[in-house]
Amino acid sequence: MKNWMSGLFLVLFLASSALMQGGCDGKASENVVEKVTSDGSEASPEGTMPEGVKEEVAQEATSEQEAIVEKMPERSEDIPEAKPETQATNTLAFVISSDYVSGQLGILDVHKRTWIRQDAAVLSGDAVMRVWGDLLFVLNRYNDPQKEDVVLVFNTKTLLEVGRYNVGAKSNPQDIAVINDQKAYISLYERPHVLIVHPTTGEEKGKIDLSTLVEASKKTCTKGDDCKDAFGNGSATCNAGTCAADGLPEATKMLLFQEKVYILVQGLDRNDGFVPLKSVLAAIDAKNDTLLAQPLTMKGGNPTAFVDDAQGNWLIVQNGNAFDPKDGGVERFDLNQGKLAGSFLITEEKLGGSLPQNGAMVVISPTLGYVLVSDASFKQSLVSFNPTTGSKEKDLIVGAELGELAMHEGQLLLADRSKGAFGVRVLEAASGTAVTQDPISTGKLPPAQIVIVKRAN
Repeated sequence: MKNWMSGLFLVLFLASSALMQGGCDGKASENVVEKVTSDGSEASPEGTMPEGVKEEVAQEATSEQEAIVEKMPERSEDIPEAKPETQATNTLAFVISSDYVSGQLGILDVHKRTWIRQDAAVLSGDAVMRVWGDLLFVLNRYNDPQKEDVVLVFNTKTLLEVGRYNVGAKSNPQDIAVINDQKAYISLYERPHVLIVHPTTGEEKGKIDLSTLVEASKKTCTKGDDCKDAFGNGSATCNAGTCAADGLPEATKMLLFQEKVYILVQGLDRNDGFVPLKSVLAAIDAKNDTLLAQPLTMKGGNPTAFVDDAQGNWLIVQNGNAFDPKDGGVERFDLNQGKLAGSFLITEEKLGGSLPQNGAMVVISPTLGYVLVSDASFKQSLVSFNPTTGSKEKDLIVGAELGELAMHEGQLLLADRSKGAFGVRVLEAASGTAVTQDPISTGKLPPAQIVIVKRAN
């Protein structure tokens, strides 16, 4: 992404854009039982904040918040089993609340709109969720070399923690794609490979090299210091007037379809303010754990999410440069043919703002979808659009602080991060009108991500 030098503005932008993919055999899935959008903070967010920016945010934390970050539960016993009266609840919303320094996991009864637990687990300030079958994965990310990035695994029926494992300090996990009950892929933003692990134990089974997808820098230089930003991002190496590559492809979201895992690769030049240079849609053979040749080049740059288009295909949200509200758009991806449309279905310019860094978009039907867009002051608006014609319909909420969207049985759940009145809002999906007058409070921290899970009786 562009111009990470604008530190203060970036903090505001990322703090206003809250932090879903994987699958099961034979069909595409987003690691969700029902459609939910995604992560992150990075460049997305769904990457994470650059190191220096996160450090600035962390310095402003109170000692109480810092203590919360340190207090992650150590054993599954720390997460009590659901009470008998909650066992029959069919639909739950797992909600991550975060101020980007500390975080917590809450469990909401969607039908009753009451909390089963508001503090089911203490998380890092930058965490994302994915679901596969009866398992909920929480990927905790720290900007601290003394702390390993930790994956927590919960059983969505019992609400018990059934696994936890480390994936490396400052590795910045972005997504998990579960291939089967013995193998999963984890994309790491700060590593040039995909990690292969056992889904619940974290036992490492191998790595998939992504170094061929690293972008070549175009930034000119006279010395090594020209090849890094104020936060130390970049190669810091000048070779014959051009910066050396930063060595990282910035792999983010994944989507499993049959025996292939599609992975969004942002290809951002860290020497030059995270400008997207080589954004591609790559594919991995899930049988042989090998990167397939000839990745697909997307219409735009800096992809952040896969979104089910309600017509059998998928949409790829592409943000372009972070502070340019006119260079991004949404492109359709035909899974059966493995082809991109080659053009934008709808552009940031038509939507009236920058697409969300967390890919916050849901499609209700072939003629109705919702997306969050940001304006020049880093405020978000909830906008409806037509996924078939690519036309914007209307603005429903304007100039707010919003996180993510989730959809369930004709209703939208919206993470409202507005100061003094944050919580989960419920809207009628067909019209976008409010179902609840006030948001469902998330307690001390504003909501960042919502995942809907439908449990079998």
